[in-house]
Amino acid sequence: MNKETIRGNKMKNTRIVLSVELLKTFSEDELDRFNEFINSSFFNANKKLCLLYKKLRRYALGSPTFTNEIRLKIYQDVYGKCTKIKQLTATQKNMLTKALSNLLSLAEKFIMVEQLDHNDATQYDLLFPELIKREQMLLYNRRLKAIQKELDGEQKKGLIYFNNRFKLYSLEEIALFLENKLHKEDNYDELQYHLDTKYLIEKLSYHLAKITQQNKYAHKKFNLKPFYSLTNLLELPEYKFNPIIKLYVLNIDLVEKDDEFTFKELSNTLKNNQDIIPMRTLRPFYKNLTNYCGEQIAKGNLMYFDFLFDIYKDMDAGNIFVNDGTINVGLLKNIITIACRVNAFNWADEKLAYYIDYVPKVMRNNVYHYNKGIIAFNQNKFTEVLTHFIEVRKIDDTHELNLRIVRLQCYYEADEYYEAHTQQMIHSLKVYINDNKRLSKKQKTAYYNFVIVFNMIYKFKDIPNKRTRLAKIKNTLPNIKDKLLQFDLLREKKWLLNKIQKLEDIIM
Repeated sequence: MNKETIRGNKMKNTRIVLSVELLKTFSEDELDRFNEFINSSFFNANKKLCLLYKKLRRYALGSPTFTNEIRLKIYQDVYGKCTKIKQLTATQKNMLTKALSNLLSLAEKFIMVEQLDHNDATQYDLLFPELIKREQMLLYNRRLKAIQKELDGEQKKGLIYFNNRFKLYSLEEIALFLENKLHKEDNYDELQYHLDTKYLIEKLSYHLAKITQQNKYAHKKFNLKPFYSLTNLLELPEYKFNPIIKLYVLNIDLVEKDDEFTFKELSNTLKNNQDIIPMRTLRPFYKNLTNYCGEQIAKGNLMYFDFLFDIYKDMDAGNIFVNDGTINVGLLKNIITIACRVNAFNWADEKLAYYIDYVPKVMRNNVYHYNKGIIAFNQNKFTEVLTHFIEVRKIDDTHELNLRIVRLQCYYEADEYYEAHTQQMIHSLKVYINDNKRLSKKQKTAYYNFVIVFNMIYKFKDIPNKRTRLAKIKNTLPNIKDKLLQFDLLREKKWLLNKIQKLEDIIM
Protein backbone atom coordinates (compact mmCIF):
# COMPACT_ATOMS: atom_id res chain seq x y z
CA MET A 1 0.00 0.00 0.00
CA ASN A 2 1.33 3.47 -0.89
CA LYS A 3 2.40 5.45 2.17
CA GLU A 4 0.11 8.33 1.13
CA THR A 5 -3.00 6.17 1.24
CA ILE A 6 -5.44 5.78 4.05
CA ARG A 7 -4.44 4.09 7.31
CA GLY A 8 -6.70 2.52 9.93
CA ASN A 9 -10.39 3.28 9.69
CA LYS A 10 -11.26 4.26 6.10
CA MET A 11 -13.62 7.18 5.66
CA LYS A 12 -15.53 7.94 2.50
CA ASN A 13 -14.62 11.61 2.13
CA THR A 14 -11.29 11.94 3.95
CA ARG A 15 -7.75 10.65 3.66
CA ILE A 16 -4.86 10.50 6.11
CA VAL A 17 -1.97 11.86 4.06
CA LEU A 18 1.42 11.38 5.67
CA SER A 19 3.05 14.39 4.02
CA VAL A 20 0.23 16.63 5.25
CA GLU A 21 0.33 15.17 8.75
CA LEU A 22 4.09 15.68 8.94
CA LEU A 23 3.91 19.26 7.65
CA LYS A 24 1.26 20.05 10.27
CA THR A 25 3.92 19.47 12.92
CA PHE A 26 6.15 22.20 11.43
CA SER A 27 6.25 25.62 13.08
CA GLU A 28 5.67 28.69 10.92
CA ASP A 29 9.43 29.29 10.80
CA GLU A 30 10.01 25.69 9.72
CA LEU A 31 7.35 25.98 7.02
CA ASP A 32 9.10 29.09 5.69
CA ARG A 33 12.50 27.38 5.73
CA PHE A 34 11.03 24.30 4.04
CA ASN A 35 9.70 26.55 1.31
CA GLU A 36 13.25 27.86 0.73
CA PHE A 37 14.56 24.28 0.86
CA ILE A 38 12.30 22.90 -1.89
CA ASN A 39 12.83 25.97 -4.06
CA SER A 40 16.55 25.23 -4.09
CA SER A 41 17.48 23.37 -7.26
CA PHE A 42 20.18 21.54 -5.28
CA PHE A 43 17.49 19.66 -3.35
CA ASN A 44 14.54 19.77 -5.75
CA ALA A 45 14.31 20.24 -9.51
CA ASN A 46 10.55 19.59 -9.74
CA LYS A 47 8.82 22.98 -9.63
CA LYS A 48 5.39 21.31 -9.50
CA LEU A 49 6.27 20.17 -6.00
CA CYS A 50 6.90 23.81 -5.00
CA LEU A 51 3.43 24.72 -6.25
CA LEU A 52 1.93 21.66 -4.56
CA TYR A 53 3.46 22.69 -1.24
CA LYS A 54 2.13 26.23 -1.66
CA LYS A 55 -1.42 24.91 -2.20
CA LEU A 56 -1.14 22.42 0.66
CA ARG A 57 -0.10 25.19 2.99
CA ARG A 58 -3.05 27.28 1.83
CA TYR A 59 -5.83 24.70 1.82
CA ALA A 60 -4.79 21.59 3.77
CA LEU A 61 -2.52 22.39 6.70
CA GLY A 62 -5.21 24.31 8.55
CA SER A 63 -7.90 21.69 7.90
CA PRO A 64 -8.46 18.82 10.37
CA THR A 65 -8.95 16.35 7.50
CA PHE A 66 -7.75 16.00 3.93
CA THR A 67 -11.12 15.79 2.20
CA ASN A 68 -11.80 14.85 -1.40
CA GLU A 69 -12.85 18.45 -2.00
CA ILE A 70 -9.44 19.71 -0.84
CA ARG A 71 -7.72 17.02 -2.89
CA LEU A 72 -9.63 18.05 -6.00
CA LYS A 73 -8.98 21.76 -5.49
CA ILE A 74 -5.23 21.19 -5.02
CA TYR A 75 -5.01 18.95 -8.09
CA GLN A 76 -6.78 21.54 -10.26
CA ASP A 77 -4.55 24.39 -9.00
CA VAL A 78 -1.33 22.41 -9.45
CA TYR A 79 -1.99 20.67 -12.74
CA GLY A 80 -4.56 23.10 -14.24
CA LYS A 81 -6.65 20.31 -15.72
CA CYS A 82 -10.31 19.33 -15.64
CA THR A 83 -11.55 22.43 -13.84
CA LYS A 84 -15.18 21.39 -14.23
CA ILE A 85 -14.97 17.84 -12.88
CA LYS A 86 -16.36 16.96 -9.43
CA GLN A 87 -13.94 14.14 -8.58
CA LEU A 88 -10.59 12.82 -9.68
CA THR A 89 -10.12 9.78 -11.84
CA ALA A 90 -7.99 6.88 -10.64
CA THR A 91 -5.11 8.08 -12.86
CA GLN A 92 -5.33 11.61 -11.49
CA LYS A 93 -5.44 10.32 -7.90
CA ASN A 94 -2.31 8.26 -8.53
CA MET A 95 -0.53 11.27 -10.01
CA LEU A 96 -1.35 13.42 -6.97
CA THR A 97 -0.49 10.59 -4.58
CA LYS A 98 2.93 10.18 -6.18
CA ALA A 99 3.57 13.93 -5.93
CA LEU A 100 2.55 13.92 -2.26
CA SER A 101 4.88 10.99 -1.65
CA ASN A 102 7.77 12.88 -3.30
CA LEU A 103 6.97 15.92 -1.16
CA LEU A 104 7.04 13.69 1.92
CA SER A 105 10.54 12.50 0.99
CA LEU A 106 11.65 16.14 0.70
CA ALA A 107 10.12 16.96 4.09
CA GLU A 108 11.99 14.06 5.67
CA LYS A 109 15.24 15.15 4.01
CA PHE A 110 14.63 18.71 5.25
CA ILE A 111 14.32 17.43 8.83
CA MET A 112 17.60 15.54 8.50
CA VAL A 113 19.41 18.55 7.05
CA GLU A 114 18.04 20.73 9.86
CA GLN A 115 19.44 18.30 12.42
CA LEU A 116 22.94 18.77 11.03
CA ASP A 117 22.90 22.30 12.43
CA HIS A 118 21.92 21.04 15.88
CA ASN A 119 24.04 17.91 16.21
CA ASP A 120 27.82 18.18 16.00
CA ALA A 121 28.19 14.43 16.45
CA THR A 122 26.13 13.80 13.32
CA GLN A 123 28.36 16.21 11.43
CA TYR A 124 31.58 14.41 12.19
CA ASP A 125 29.92 11.03 11.72
CA LEU A 126 29.42 12.08 8.11
CA LEU A 127 32.44 14.32 7.55
CA PHE A 128 35.36 12.54 9.19
CA PRO A 129 35.17 9.21 7.29
CA GLU A 130 35.04 11.17 4.03
CA LEU A 131 38.05 13.29 4.98
CA ILE A 132 40.00 10.11 5.76
CA LYS A 133 38.84 8.49 2.52
CA ARG A 134 39.98 11.58 0.57
CA GLU A 135 43.32 11.50 2.46
CA GLN A 136 42.79 15.01 3.80
CA MET A 137 44.66 14.19 7.00
CA LEU A 138 45.76 17.72 7.86
CA LEU A 139 42.17 18.99 7.80
CA TYR A 140 40.94 15.83 9.52
CA ASN A 141 43.42 16.16 12.41
CA ARG A 142 42.57 19.83 12.86
CA ARG A 143 38.82 19.10 13.08
CA LEU A 144 39.45 16.05 15.28
CA LYS A 145 41.43 18.07 17.83
CA ALA A 146 38.70 20.72 17.94
CA ILE A 147 36.02 18.11 18.68
CA GLN A 148 38.22 16.38 21.27
CA LYS A 149 38.76 19.72 23.02
CA GLU A 150 35.00 20.22 23.22
CA LEU A 151 34.53 16.74 24.69
CA ASP A 152 37.35 17.34 27.18
CA GLY A 153 35.35 20.28 28.51
CA GLU A 154 32.14 18.29 28.83
CA GLN A 155 31.13 18.05 32.50
CA LYS A 156 27.99 15.91 32.13
CA LYS A 157 29.08 12.53 30.83
CA GLY A 158 26.40 10.07 29.83
CA LEU A 159 25.80 7.58 27.04
CA ILE A 160 26.05 10.22 24.29
CA TYR A 161 29.42 11.40 25.61
CA PHE A 162 30.95 7.90 25.74
CA ASN A 163 29.46 7.01 22.36
CA ASN A 164 30.94 10.12 20.78
CA ARG A 165 34.31 9.44 22.38
CA PHE A 166 34.25 5.88 21.04
CA LYS A 167 33.45 7.10 17.53
CA LEU A 168 36.28 9.61 17.59
CA TYR A 169 38.80 7.07 18.86
CA SER A 170 37.62 4.64 16.17
CA LEU A 171 38.24 7.22 13.46
CA GLU A 172 41.55 8.18 15.03
CA GLU A 173 42.65 4.53 14.97
CA ILE A 174 41.82 4.31 11.26
CA ALA A 175 43.82 7.47 10.58
CA LEU A 176 46.82 6.12 12.53
CA PHE A 177 46.68 2.95 10.46
CA LEU A 178 46.46 4.81 7.14
CA GLU A 179 49.34 7.11 8.11
CA ASN A 180 51.42 4.08 9.18
CA LYS A 181 51.85 5.42 12.73
CA LEU A 182 50.59 2.47 14.77
CA HIS A 183 54.15 1.31 15.48
CA LYS A 184 54.75 4.63 17.27
CA GLU A 185 51.41 5.31 18.93
CA ASP A 186 48.00 3.77 19.37
CA ASN A 187 44.75 4.45 21.23
CA TYR A 188 43.47 0.92 21.84
CA ASP A 189 43.10 1.27 25.62
CA GLU A 190 41.08 4.48 25.29
CA LEU A 191 39.09 3.00 22.41
CA GLN A 192 38.20 -0.11 24.40
CA TYR A 193 37.39 1.83 27.59
CA HIS A 194 34.83 4.01 25.84
CA LEU A 195 33.46 1.06 23.88
CA ASP A 196 33.02 -0.95 27.09
CA THR A 197 31.54 1.99 29.00
CA LYS A 198 28.91 2.79 26.38
CA TYR A 199 28.18 -0.93 26.03
CA LEU A 200 27.71 -1.35 29.78
CA ILE A 201 25.48 1.71 30.06
CA GLU A 202 23.26 0.40 27.26
CA LYS A 203 23.16 -3.13 28.70
CA LEU A 204 22.35 -1.83 32.18
CA SER A 205 19.60 0.46 30.90
CA TYR A 206 17.93 -2.38 28.97
CA HIS A 207 18.22 -4.74 31.94
CA LEU A 208 16.69 -2.11 34.23
CA ALA A 209 13.81 -1.69 31.79
CA LYS A 210 13.32 -5.47 31.64
CA ILE A 211 13.15 -6.10 35.37
CA THR A 212 10.98 -3.02 35.92
CA GLN A 213 8.49 -4.28 33.34
CA GLN A 214 8.70 -7.80 34.77
CA ASN A 215 7.86 -6.55 38.26
CA LYS A 216 5.01 -4.40 36.97
CA TYR A 217 3.37 -6.96 34.70
CA ALA A 218 3.13 -10.58 35.81
CA HIS A 219 2.85 -11.90 32.24
CA LYS A 220 6.19 -10.34 31.19
CA LYS A 221 9.11 -12.77 31.02
CA PHE A 222 12.58 -11.80 29.76
CA ASN A 223 15.93 -13.49 29.22
CA LEU A 224 18.08 -11.99 32.00
CA LYS A 225 21.11 -14.26 31.56
CA PRO A 226 23.12 -11.79 29.40
CA PHE A 227 23.17 -9.33 32.28
CA TYR A 228 24.64 -11.79 34.76
CA SER A 229 27.51 -12.50 32.35
CA LEU A 230 28.66 -8.89 32.89
CA THR A 231 29.65 -9.46 36.51
CA ASN A 232 33.43 -9.64 35.99
CA LEU A 233 33.50 -6.62 33.71
CA LEU A 234 31.44 -4.55 36.16
CA GLU A 235 33.88 -5.36 38.95
CA LEU A 236 36.83 -3.76 37.16
CA PRO A 237 37.62 -0.46 38.98
CA GLU A 238 37.45 1.72 35.84
CA TYR A 239 33.82 0.66 35.36
CA LYS A 240 32.72 -0.07 38.91
CA PHE A 241 33.39 3.50 40.04
CA ASN A 242 32.06 5.21 36.93
CA PRO A 243 29.20 7.36 38.37
CA ILE A 244 26.60 6.59 35.71
CA ILE A 245 27.34 2.85 35.76
CA LYS A 246 27.18 2.89 39.56
CA LEU A 247 23.80 4.63 39.42
CA TYR A 248 22.41 2.06 36.99
CA VAL A 249 23.62 -0.80 39.20
CA LEU A 250 21.98 0.82 42.24
CA ASN A 251 18.73 1.29 40.31
CA ILE A 252 18.77 -2.39 39.41
CA ASP A 253 19.53 -3.33 43.02
CA LEU A 254 16.60 -1.22 44.20
CA VAL A 255 14.19 -3.03 41.89
CA GLU A 256 15.55 -6.45 42.85
CA LYS A 257 16.15 -5.95 46.60
CA ASP A 258 13.36 -3.49 47.38
CA ASP A 259 15.06 -2.32 50.58
CA GLU A 260 15.57 0.97 52.41
CA PHE A 261 19.37 0.73 52.48
CA THR A 262 19.63 0.57 48.67
CA PHE A 263 17.06 3.36 48.36
CA LYS A 264 19.11 5.68 50.59
CA GLU A 265 22.38 4.78 48.87
CA LEU A 266 20.85 5.49 45.46
CA SER A 267 19.37 8.79 46.72
CA ASN A 268 22.71 9.97 48.10
CA THR A 269 24.72 8.84 45.08
CA LEU A 270 22.31 10.56 42.73
CA LYS A 271 22.37 13.79 44.72
CA ASN A 272 26.17 13.80 44.92
CA ASN A 273 26.61 13.24 41.18
CA GLN A 274 23.76 15.43 39.96
CA ASP A 275 26.11 17.97 38.39
CA ILE A 276 27.93 15.44 36.17
CA ILE A 277 24.99 13.32 34.96
CA PRO A 278 23.07 14.46 31.83
CA MET A 279 19.50 15.61 32.43
CA ARG A 280 18.03 12.94 30.16
CA THR A 281 19.55 10.31 32.48
CA LEU A 282 18.79 12.09 35.75
CA ARG A 283 15.06 12.25 35.10
CA PRO A 284 14.41 8.47 34.83
CA PHE A 285 16.68 7.83 37.83
CA TYR A 286 14.70 10.29 39.92
CA LYS A 287 11.46 8.85 38.59
CA ASN A 288 12.53 5.43 39.84
CA LEU A 289 13.18 6.91 43.29
CA THR A 290 9.85 8.73 43.44
CA ASN A 291 8.00 5.64 42.21
CA TYR A 292 9.65 3.58 44.94
CA CYS A 293 8.56 6.12 47.56
CA GLY A 294 5.03 6.01 46.18
CA GLU A 295 4.95 2.22 46.43
CA GLN A 296 6.18 2.34 50.02
CA ILE A 297 3.61 4.99 50.97
CA ALA A 298 0.85 2.86 49.40
CA LYS A 299 2.02 0.01 51.65
CA GLY A 300 1.65 2.26 54.68
CA ASN A 301 5.32 3.24 55.20
CA LEU A 302 4.48 6.88 55.89
CA MET A 303 8.08 7.93 56.63
CA TYR A 304 8.58 7.89 52.85
CA PHE A 305 6.60 11.14 52.62
CA ASP A 306 9.65 12.85 54.15
CA PHE A 307 12.04 10.96 51.85
CA LEU A 308 9.97 11.91 48.82
CA PHE A 309 9.87 15.58 49.82
CA ASP A 310 13.67 15.60 50.16
CA ILE A 311 13.96 14.11 46.67
CA TYR A 312 11.66 16.78 45.25
CA LYS A 313 13.77 19.50 46.89
CA ASP A 314 16.88 18.01 45.29
CA MET A 315 15.16 17.94 41.91
CA ASP A 316 13.99 21.52 42.32
CA ALA A 317 17.53 22.63 43.22
CA GLY A 318 18.85 20.86 40.12
CA ASN A 319 16.25 22.47 37.80
CA ILE A 320 15.05 19.01 36.80
CA PHE A 321 11.29 19.60 36.83
CA VAL A 322 11.05 21.76 33.71
CA ASN A 323 11.61 19.97 30.40
CA ASP A 324 11.55 21.84 27.08
CA GLY A 325 9.95 24.85 28.74
CA THR A 326 7.07 22.96 30.35
CA ILE A 327 6.35 21.03 33.53
CA ASN A 328 4.25 17.88 33.60
CA VAL A 329 1.01 18.71 35.42
CA GLY A 330 0.96 15.30 37.12
CA LEU A 331 4.43 15.92 38.48
CA LEU A 332 3.43 19.38 39.72
CA LYS A 333 0.44 17.82 41.47
CA ASN A 334 2.71 15.34 43.22
CA ILE A 335 5.18 18.05 44.25
CA ILE A 336 2.45 20.17 45.87
CA THR A 337 0.71 17.18 47.48
CA ILE A 338 3.89 15.84 49.08
CA ALA A 339 4.95 19.30 50.31
CA CYS A 340 1.58 19.58 52.03
CA ARG A 341 1.93 16.12 53.55
CA VAL A 342 4.99 17.32 55.44
CA ASN A 343 3.37 20.69 56.26
CA ALA A 344 5.70 22.67 53.97
CA PHE A 345 2.86 25.00 52.96
CA ASN A 346 4.97 28.09 52.26
CA TRP A 347 7.30 26.02 50.06
CA ALA A 348 4.26 24.59 48.23
CA ASP A 349 2.82 28.07 47.58
CA GLU A 350 6.20 29.36 46.44
CA LYS A 351 6.78 26.48 44.02
CA LEU A 352 3.24 26.61 42.64
CA ALA A 353 3.67 30.33 41.94
CA TYR A 354 6.97 29.61 40.18
CA TYR A 355 6.09 26.52 38.17
CA ILE A 356 2.56 27.51 37.12
CA ASP A 357 4.09 29.66 34.35
CA TYR A 358 5.52 26.47 32.83
CA VAL A 359 2.08 24.83 32.59
CA PRO A 360 0.48 25.06 29.10
CA LYS A 361 -1.90 28.04 28.96
CA VAL A 362 -4.86 25.90 27.93
CA MET A 363 -4.94 24.21 31.36
CA ARG A 364 -3.04 26.72 33.51
CA ASN A 365 -6.09 28.09 35.37
CA ASN A 366 -7.44 24.60 36.14
CA VAL A 367 -4.06 23.38 37.39
CA TYR A 368 -3.55 26.48 39.53
CA HIS A 369 -6.93 26.25 41.29
CA TYR A 370 -6.62 22.48 41.74
CA ASN A 371 -3.29 22.83 43.53
CA LYS A 372 -4.41 25.86 45.53
CA GLY A 373 -7.34 23.71 46.66
CA ILE A 374 -4.97 20.94 47.75
CA ILE A 375 -2.88 23.41 49.77
CA ALA A 376 -6.02 24.84 51.40
CA PHE A 377 -7.29 21.34 52.23
CA ASN A 378 -4.11 20.43 54.06
CA GLN A 379 -4.43 23.67 56.04
CA ASN A 380 -7.99 22.63 57.03
CA LYS A 381 -9.53 25.51 55.07
CA PHE A 382 -12.35 23.38 53.72
CA THR A 383 -14.60 26.15 52.42
CA GLU A 384 -11.66 27.62 50.52
CA VAL A 385 -10.97 24.20 48.98
CA LEU A 386 -14.43 23.96 47.48
CA THR A 387 -14.18 27.56 46.23
CA HIS A 388 -11.03 26.68 44.30
CA PHE A 389 -12.39 23.36 43.04
CA ILE A 390 -15.44 25.11 41.51
CA GLU A 391 -12.97 26.75 39.09
CA VAL A 392 -11.47 23.42 37.99
CA ARG A 393 -12.52 21.76 34.76
CA LYS A 394 -11.28 18.25 34.04
CA ILE A 395 -7.49 18.13 33.66
CA ASP A 396 -7.02 14.36 33.36
CA ASP A 397 -8.23 11.15 35.04
CA THR A 398 -5.69 11.28 37.88
CA HIS A 399 -6.54 14.86 38.85
CA GLU A 400 -10.23 14.05 38.56
CA LEU A 401 -9.91 11.05 40.88
CA ASN A 402 -7.95 12.97 43.50
CA LEU A 403 -10.33 15.91 43.27
CA ARG A 404 -13.28 13.59 44.00
CA ILE A 405 -11.47 12.13 47.00
CA VAL A 406 -10.55 15.53 48.44
CA ARG A 407 -14.13 16.75 47.97
CA LEU A 408 -15.32 13.72 49.93
CA GLN A 409 -12.84 14.49 52.68
CA CYS A 410 -14.07 18.09 52.81
CA TYR A 411 -17.69 16.97 53.12
CA TYR A 412 -16.69 14.57 55.89
CA GLU A 413 -15.32 17.52 57.82
CA ALA A 414 -18.29 19.76 56.99
CA ASP A 415 -21.20 17.31 57.43
CA GLU A 416 -22.37 17.30 61.02
CA TYR A 417 -24.89 14.60 60.17
CA TYR A 418 -25.23 12.03 57.42
CA GLU A 419 -26.03 13.57 54.03
CA ALA A 420 -27.54 11.59 51.16
CA HIS A 421 -25.62 13.80 48.72
CA THR A 422 -22.29 12.75 50.27
CA GLN A 423 -23.33 9.10 50.24
CA GLN A 424 -24.13 9.46 46.55
CA MET A 425 -20.63 10.88 46.00
CA ILE A 426 -19.18 7.80 47.71
CA HIS A 427 -21.12 5.52 45.38
CA SER A 428 -20.13 7.62 42.37
CA LEU A 429 -16.46 7.34 43.36
CA LYS A 430 -16.73 3.54 43.57
CA VAL A 431 -18.15 3.40 40.05
CA TYR A 432 -15.49 5.81 38.75
CA ILE A 433 -12.66 3.70 40.19
CA ASN A 434 -14.15 0.46 38.87
CA ASP A 435 -14.71 1.85 35.35
CA ASN A 436 -11.35 3.63 35.03
CA LYS A 437 -9.29 1.45 32.71
CA ARG A 438 -6.15 3.56 33.09
CA LEU A 439 -5.66 2.59 36.72
CA SER A 440 -3.49 -0.42 37.45
CA LYS A 441 -4.84 -3.23 39.60
CA LYS A 442 -2.77 -2.05 42.58
CA GLN A 443 -4.00 1.53 42.16
CA LYS A 444 -7.62 0.41 42.00
CA THR A 445 -7.16 -1.69 45.12
CA ALA A 446 -5.59 1.20 47.06
CA TYR A 447 -8.34 3.65 46.07
CA TYR A 448 -11.14 1.13 46.60
CA ASN A 449 -9.87 0.28 50.08
CA PHE A 450 -9.98 3.99 50.91
CA VAL A 451 -13.63 4.12 49.86
CA ILE A 452 -14.45 1.09 52.03
CA VAL A 453 -12.96 2.56 55.20
CA PHE A 454 -14.26 6.07 54.47
CA ASN A 455 -17.80 4.75 54.02
CA MET A 456 -17.62 2.85 57.31
CA ILE A 457 -16.63 5.88 59.38
CA TYR A 458 -18.93 8.26 57.51
CA LYS A 459 -21.95 6.08 58.34
CA PHE A 460 -21.50 6.95 62.02
CA LYS A 461 -22.99 10.33 61.07
CA ASP A 462 -26.21 8.49 60.15
CA ILE A 463 -27.03 7.94 63.83
CA PRO A 464 -28.69 11.13 65.15
CA ASN A 465 -28.92 9.96 68.76
CA LYS A 466 -25.63 10.82 70.45
CA ARG A 467 -25.70 7.95 72.97
CA THR A 468 -26.55 5.39 70.30
CA ARG A 469 -23.83 6.79 68.05
CA LEU A 470 -21.18 6.54 70.76
CA ALA A 471 -22.20 2.96 71.51
CA LYS A 472 -22.00 2.08 67.80
CA ILE A 473 -18.57 3.69 67.48
CA LYS A 474 -17.31 1.88 70.58
CA ASN A 475 -18.50 -1.50 69.31
CA THR A 476 -17.43 -1.29 65.67
CA LEU A 477 -14.49 1.13 65.46
CA PRO A 478 -11.86 -1.43 66.64
CA ASN A 479 -12.89 -3.78 63.82
CA ILE A 480 -12.72 -0.94 61.29
CA LYS A 481 -9.22 -0.01 62.48
CA ASP A 482 -8.09 -3.64 62.32
CA LYS A 483 -9.44 -3.90 58.79
CA LEU A 484 -7.60 -0.72 57.80
CA LEU A 485 -4.30 -1.96 59.22
CA GLN A 486 -4.64 -5.24 57.34
CA PHE A 487 -4.77 -3.53 53.95
CA ASP A 488 -1.43 -3.70 52.11
CA LEU A 489 -2.57 -1.07 49.63
CA LEU A 490 -4.50 1.95 50.88
CA ARG A 491 -4.75 5.55 49.75
CA GLU A 492 -4.97 8.35 52.34
CA LYS A 493 -4.02 5.98 55.16
CA LYS A 494 -2.67 8.79 57.34
CA TRP A 495 -5.87 10.81 56.96
CA LEU A 496 -8.08 7.81 57.74
CA LEU A 497 -6.04 6.94 60.82
CA ASN A 498 -6.37 10.52 61.98
CA LYS A 499 -10.18 10.37 61.66
CA ILE A 500 -10.25 7.08 63.54
CA GLN A 501 -8.05 8.56 66.28
CA LYS A 502 -10.51 11.43 66.72
CA LEU A 503 -13.39 8.97 67.02
CA GLU A 504 -11.40 6.99 69.59
CA ASP A 505 -10.86 10.19 71.59
CA ILE A 506 -14.65 10.72 71.68
CA ILE A 507 -15.36 7.35 73.26
CA MET A 508 -12.53 7.47 75.79
